[in-house]
Amino acid sequence: MTDITANVVVSMPSQLFTMARSFKAVANGKIYIGKIDEDPVNPENQIQVYVENEDGSHVPVSQPIIINAAGYPVYNGQIAKFVTVQGHSMAVYDAYGAQQFYFPNILKYDPDQFRKELSSPGGVELVNGAVSYDDIGSDDGYNIIGEYSQLSELRNASPTVGDAVLVKEHTTGRGVEGGGIFRATPGAIEDDDGVFISSSSPGVHWVRQGSGSHVKIEWFGGASNNQDIDHSTILANAQKILGRSIEFNAGSYYFSPPCIIQPDMNFVGSGGAKTFWRNKNINADATVFFANTGTSSKWAENSIFERIHFSNDLATQTTKSALAMTNVGLFKFNNCGFYNAPIYASDLHFVTWNGCVFIKSPVTMNEDAVSPSFPINEMPSFIDCYMVESPIDITDVTDLHLNNTAMFYGPFGIKSTSHRPLQSGADSRGYPIMITNSTIDNIDGYCLDLNRVALATITNSLFSGGRVSGTAAIRLTEVLGLSFSSNVIHFAGQECVTLYDVQNLLMGNNQFSSCNGYAIKAQLARNVTVNGNFFGNQKVTGGWNTCTGGINFDTNDSLAWIITGNAFVGIPGVVGQTGSGRTVYTSAANSGLADN
Repeated sequence: MTDITANVVVSMPSQLFTMARSFKAVANGKIYIGKIDEDPVNPENQIQVYVENEDGSHVPVSQPIIINAAGYPVYNGQIAKFVTVQGHSMAVYDAYGAQQFYFPNILKYDPDQFRKELSSPGGVELVNGAVSYDDIGSDDGYNIIGEYSQLSELRNASPTVGDAVLVKEHTTGRGVEGGGIFRATPGAIEDDDGVFISSSSPGVHWVRQGSGSHVKIEWFGGASNNQDIDHSTILANAQKILGRSIEFNAGSYYFSPPCIIQPDMNFVGSGGAKTFWRNKNINADATVFFANTGTSSKWAENSIFERIHFSNDLATQTTKSALAMTNVGLFKFNNCGFYNAPIYASDLHFVTWNGCVFIKSPVTMNEDAVSPSFPINEMPSFIDCYMVESPIDITDVTDLHLNNTAMFYGPFGIKSTSHRPLQSGADSRGYPIMITNSTIDNIDGYCLDLNRVALATITNSLFSGGRVSGTAAIRLTEVLGLSFSSNVIHFAGQECVTLYDVQNLLMGNNQFSSCNGYAIKAQLARNVTVNGNFFGNQKVTGGWNTCTGGINFDTNDSLAWIITGNAFVGIPGVVGQTGSGRTVYTSAANSGLADN
């Protein structure tokens, strides 16, 4: 009987057959199956019942069906699965002939009849949201569910509100990641060639389904590792809605400069591999590769770059800017890379580089015009960065932060100056600098060349440089109120530190070793405290020089030094300036320098 479609199981809704008034099995009871709303005890109303075997075959059985002592229907004493081909009524009687249950309609629909209704004309209307083949095959069937090869074709379509279509790719040949489902939506919005697309129907535009504030550059026609694609316009389209987070895949994206970065944007690269933004003109420097430009009255703010790597693709260090920032604030670069990609900034406010890599990418911050009211470039921060041949050159910058950062090689490390002359007192125009837990090593010239700096702190850092250019490791000029503590200055080209026109300097717990001259050379240096430092020579891997002496008062204009608790090992403690004795310096409790 292989032609039987039996799929309605004969069972209690509670699965076990139990008594109506107690949770006991209807032991030795009987089950009758009949037509819907009829009495199944009457043989005229009964319908055929089958036992379904394990192999799926069906065997017709007679009624009533017997219930065993456990409450299960049985056939020849064995628990069996009883089925019918249709909805039915059911009556259950106990061993004494008393009716326990009567169900006029066990199933609310007839499965085989429902199949017939679905297959009949108009059956599609029984399924919510279904569309008939006739409608799909009509002239405007694409408006119901269709497929376009590329996104530009949507602009020629004439949808009605609610129509949905599938677009295979943004542009043919650029990959399915740029495709997607678009739905016709009422209203007018600017076409951004990725999420919002215009149509030929007045007052109706297409919207990419599943889009929100986080988008992918591929939606706008981007594709990695294809130098034939210029992403400048693509990036501009993706930024038409401010506040978006724009995701980039691993690989290289090529741009023709200049590219404008809008405020309030978040740019996210690939997590595992690297995402590169490259100059499309691979054999030419970019005058300005990427630009972030605000105005003096309205800064560009709050853009975030994550795992984006900028590259000019040049074999030699470029001399022009790859990334220019003017009138910007609160930008963040997280785990980004700069390769032959110099940075220029003016009127910069609270910009942070966190976990970034700089290779042959100098950073220049300069105030174009002297402000009469306040310093223009405020609190640029380099945190956990690695910088190779990437010096920082800052003018009119206040509160530079360098924390847990390593700088290697290059013409200099950090150079700071100001357009304004240094003024003493509360109205000082000097600029603070904070350097902590950092390394500036193997630099050709000065590791630090600080001019017109005030109220700075430099701690727990290592400085070694000046050997190529024959200069000191650190030069301080017109510096006021500097705390310099727990640092190591080693293997310098000349002095470890030179001081000129310095006031109110605290130098404690530092190591000055193996310089090619005196550890400290002072001119016009006043109110300086030197306490608990080491001065001498230390042979270490990587090279060393022979230090000439500890402190050299090179001219007769340094006053009010306090030199206490230092160790001058194998070298003269103080040389130079003679005459006024204690007015020059007070010495006490030093090793290698007598008290005075």
